[in-house]
Amino acid sequence: MFFKLFTNQEKPQPVRPKKARDGIEHITSHEQIGILLKNMLEQHALLTIYPDGDTTGYISAIIKVSTAKHIFLLDGIKPAKAHQSLVESGRFKAIGRLHGIKTSFSGTISSTGEDAGMPYYRVGFPAEIIHEQKRQYFRASMPLDNSLKVMIRTSDDTMLEGELRDMSVGGICATLEGTFHSELEKGMLLSNCRISLSEQEEITTSLELRYLGTRTNSNKTYIGARFVDIDKATRRHIQHLVGKLDRKSTKNRQRTSP
Repeated sequence: MFFKLFTNQEKPQPVRPKKARDGIEHITSHEQIGILLKNMLEQHALLTIYPDGDTTGYISAIIKVSTAKHIFLLDGIKPAKAHQSLVESGRFKAIGRLHGIKTSFSGTISSTGEDAGMPYYRVGFPAEIIHEQKRQYFRASMPLDNSLKVMIRTSDDTMLEGELRDMSVGGICATLEGTFHSELEKGMLLSNCRISLSEQEEITTSLELRYLGTRTNSNKTYIGARFVDIDKATRRHIQHLVGKLDRKSTKNRQRTSP
């Protein structure tokens, strides 16, 4: 089992790179790269993988990180044709978001493997990670003990239920059970969607679908959407909730820190 490569003692720590004038960090130290990769693992950050020479992106995620060996494991992509293309080229570019900040790097696959029938790639630490500090809105991740529901209405009035992954004043990221490639399309407007702010309260809003994807070992659809024409009162309410969730996440991290 590949999990024996790693220890349970390694815990992610906050990244504190030096500030860049253009708001973009080019992180090159193995220590900071390891911290960023482990933070992406902890936050279950999705990555869009572009195999060398391919302009189509495929969804993946980091599933293990070893700072001692300077390697990490990347979840296999699908369909099978894309997986084979990536294995043959051995090189890729990865783009994702960590706490709402665009993060990208290039990688080279050193070997492949399987666990429980699911493929993965073993990748050495990249030479650098590009970490963009510029973002329009602060985005708060959902605490593990604070699941908020979202109901997405499709064009044929079907209601799809899911859970929020994170939220900002600008929009949401959420997971939906099952795969809905026929019902959902990137760029479509979703009207009368409902988001639970608490057990007693919810908001109804329109969303523009900006991101749509699935993962190899998950029967879930991952979406990113921006709010459309929300009123000032709703915006203030979301701002209050985002701040509350961030404070709760910070307290949870402090309690679990050694």
